[in-house]
Amino acid sequence: MSYCSRFFPATLFTFILVFVAPVYADVTLRLGEGVELKAINGGLSGREGRELSLRNGPSQILVEYTTELGRNDDDSVLDTSDAFVIIFNSEDQYLTLEAPDISTRHEMRAFNDSARWILKDADGNPNPFKSDVLDKDGFQFARNYEQELSDYNRAGSGSAAIVGLKGSDNRFFDNPDRNDEFPVARDQEMVREMLRYWYLKADENTKREMKRWINSSD
Repeated sequence: MSYCSRFFPATLFTFILVFVAPVYADVTLRLGEGVELKAINGGLSGREGRELSLRNGPSQILVEYTTELGRNDDDSVLDTSDAFVIIFNSEDQYLTLEAPDISTRHEMRAFNDSARWILKDADGNPNPFKSDVLDKDGFQFARNYEQELSDYNRAGSGSAAIVGLKGSDNRFFDNPDRNDEFPVARDQEMVREMLRYWYLKADENTKREMKRWINSSD
């Protein structure tokens, strides 16, 4: 058995199930007015400005939306949405993440319930994404987003979870060569998308190895 044959299955599942892209990205994400970035791929963002660069492939971000509610300046107050976990897949794109216009508490409650975020490319076309509220019981003045995201991803039951994500250093598995410990991704639509993504990235020799390995696994 060739080195490629031995190495391929573990490498494939490391990339697909934990959503790691090995190429450095040309994805730029612009945050709309009032959108605040809290974390990227499980770690606190530590970023300033309205634009950030991401690796090609899937990304997970944590964001909140703050806006002014009220009919006029005299009775207006600032209000902040729930914290939302959002995952999306992109490559060599300029994306913008925005929230709809919100001016009343009713609209803010509806936004928290419906997660009507707007993620679009440079041409204004929608980019697919999945979102989920990062819930926290009790008083929320000071939150440990890194720990909360770690717990959220470890549980793996949320619609925007990345199964196996370890934390801010972007390590996804302590021992990535052991493919018998890979968790099963619950979002099979995302799995299919990533299978296709990596297949199209592969050269002809790697594609043949993929087909041979899949056939031998049936």
